Amino acid sequence: MNNILSAFDDYLRLERGRSDDTRKRYGQVVRSLLAFLPTAMGDETERLRSASEEDIRAFLVSAAATRSGERSAFMWNQKLAAVRTLYRFLGKRQLVRDSPAGAIEVVEAIAEEKIPLTIPEFIALIRAIERRDEPYRSRDIALAHVAFHCALRVGELNRLNLEHLDTQGGYIINLRAKRKKYLLLPLPPLAAQALEQYIAQRRDFRPTREASAVFLSERGTRLSVRHIEGLIARYAFEAGIHRRISPHFLRHSIATVHALLGTRPWDIQRLLNHDSLATTERYIHTLQSLRAAMWSIDAILARMLVGRTETLPQVPGEGAPPTLGTPSLPAGPAPFP
Repeated sequence: MNNILSAFDDYLRLERGRSDDTRKRYGQVVRSLLAFLPTAMGDETERLRSASEEDIRAFLVSAAATRSGERSAFMWNQKLAAVRTLYRFLGKRQLVRDSPAGAIEVVEAIAEEKIPLTIPEFIALIRAIERRDEPYRSRDIALAHVAFHCALRVGELNRLNLEHLDTQGGYIINLRAKRKKYLLLPLPPLAAQALEQYIAQRRDFRPTREASAVFLSERGTRLSVRHIEGLIARYAFEAGIHRRISPHFLRHSIATVHALLGTRPWDIQRLLNHDSLATTERYIHTLQSLRAAMWSIDAILARMLVGRTETLPQVPGEGAPPTLGTPSLPAGPAPFP
């Protein structure tokens, strides 16, 4: 098994340019598949070669089952992608002729609508962190600010090293992202200040010699992805936020905040490091132009309701973005006061 896994990992890294997180996830799927296929079929290569479409489909049904017994479309598609890539690799090595996963279709996944974190909720999350003792308080405040303001993926937070920080100039530089790309991102003053305060106390974690990571565990080693996710979820709960909050959720939320403030879509695309603007639009929702149109129609109706009849004006374009908290916002509660 080790030979297949090692060669497959090299293929993902060298030929496909996949990230460490993807390689790890795909490797776990391959291990699960090999454990699922009967050992009577032979060694690992022979098992993969002999697997039928029915075998792969049965594996996916098992692997995509949730605790409640239902099938997760997300898990099905994720594992199917890994299996397809595995058989593409085996085909290139002439170990198989046809992929048994080729005719298996992707399942339509209906994503659950996520309510973005509001600015007051983010402040509440910071206040929850402030109740911790040092040096954890400084570390976790810096972690939350960087995750939120810079929209970093959890794997990027995990990989963030000291040499990636230019707190004086206000940038994150040369941080490896997905598909061998490297990030150059502005580092806003609040995040830069939080990082400087934390780095002044970073030695209290007694970093090991090889630990160049920004965010350290109590053992002085790099803070793991799971630990980062657990910290954000814990502080959100303590802040009274009764929905699941993760680093990726913070990334989604800051994109929505930018959209409400009128940040140009291609700038949000750069922040999120998306290849396609269409991907970015799934996060930001096209709120600004819709908001302008709705407010224009509202103004027309308001004038007509008080007895003023006039020709309907054209709905304006995006125009200048409103400033959050100004009288241009509607009466009543606003999502980002």
